[in-house]
Amino acid sequence: MVCDDGVLQSQLLANYVSNAIIINDDDWRSEFLPAKVANSYDEAVSWLEEYQPYAGLYILDIDLDQGQSKNGLALAEKVRQLDKAAQIVFVTTHDEMAVLTYERRIQTLDYIVKQADTAKMQARINETLDLAYRRFELERLAQSQTYCYKVGHREHKENIERVIALRTTSVSHKLELTTVTGTHQFFSSLKKEEKDNDFWLRISQSCLVNPNHIQAVDIRKRFVTLSNGEVESISRDLARKVKKQLIAGGYFERL
Repeated sequence: MVCDDGVLQSQLLANYVSNAIIINDDDWRSEFLPAKVANSYDEAVSWLEEYQPYAGLYILDIDLDQGQSKNGLALAEKVRQLDKAAQIVFVTTHDEMAVLTYERRIQTLDYIVKQADTAKMQARINETLDLAYRRFELERLAQSQTYCYKVGHREHKENIERVIALRTTSVSHKLELTTVTGTHQFFSSLKKEEKDNDFWLRISQSCLVNPNHIQAVDIRKRFVTLSNGEVESISRDLARKVKKQLIAGGYFERL
């Protein structure tokens, strides 16, 4: 999103972004294609609440509606509230205003001073988008290696390599997660967790396991031994599918 209360200025900023995408590789096109050009706090917030973007890049005029409560700083705070993974870039004609972002504890990716030299401004935008792209890639990598679950309203994260198994409990919809450090319980369903996280291998109606933690497997007797020494049964109707998935993943070669 680009937001500046000057219509021409906001379009100019959007053009800088579009030019940077053209200059750089095709991977940027899906990441940084401008989704919205706004000219006020209310317009920007309305779009955010309607489309609920995640991990967006926001280029905001810090002088937005100068002197008003709904200014660029207030918009940045609202962006951070609605998009927890947002990357925020401020543009302004006054570099001394940068200190305000620190006073209000607004974490920003960059702070760009507007300038008349279009070549220098384009180069600055290019550098900023390159930094944003590299951060997006790091975040994507971290997310792909992380298993997330919620206990109440609090989100917990575990490195996938530390996750061993997930089982049902005697309480409806309460699951028990086993990791290398212990067990944790939370409300969900195996069906949902399996759908949302493709690393899980279902071995029965009541258990999912992380194949990387299988130490031994006996398809004929239908059981797996996990890295923590626990033994889990493979259900008869899933035995053939489990074997096929383990072969496809090269797990028999590793065992």
